[in-house]
Amino acid sequence: MKRTARITVLLALVFFLMAAMTTTVLAKKPPPDPTGGGGADITVQANEAGWVTSGTWQLENYTADGGSYILVANDAGASATYTFIKDLKVKSQKIDVYASKYWLSGDVQVRIDGVLVATVSLDTVGGVKMAPFSAPLFGQLIYSGTFSNTNSNHTVTLTAVGSGGPGIVNIGGIDYNLSGLHFVNVQYIHTYP
Repeated sequence: MKRTARITVLLALVFFLMAAMTTTVLAKKPPPDPTGGGGADITVQANEAGWVTSGTWQLENYTADGGSYILVANDAGASATYTFIKDLKVKSQKIDVYASKYWLSGDVQVRIDGVLVATVSLDTVGGVKMAPFSAPLFGQLIYSGTFSNTNSNHTVTLTAVGSGGPGIVNIGGIDYNLSGLHFVNVQYIHTYP
């Protein structure tokens, strides 16, 4: 077996074991409307119809652990877009975007109505890079903002930058180049008055 094939098998086994041992509680629902305002809160989960993806994305299921789904990509330029139709979904102005943070994650761009509003490192917490093999943190707020006009359709787009991630990681005294791993994801979007 070639060395790269052995490394790939080893990494797949490590990731599988890490996922099996994870006891992180996954967020099911967003927090309540912080403004206390009236109107309906709208939550769009990663597994709902309406997501339009470009590039390779995979829907991962964490519901067996009491959580939800996440939509995941690794390739630079891969994007996932959700469009809120003004008459059906958006009755509010505020929007929050939630994702999971994980040590193998990378940088994601958030666009609202085509405008870049944030670039977020999904492998950091409080500005500190997550340690290798640390448990994933689900339901993390990665962007909070407002729609500029509630009388039109709105899009939320997440795009993989292709940067970030763990780089070189030492496993059992052997250095592995994991710089090609920089996963990005979306868990849910929440709009509210």
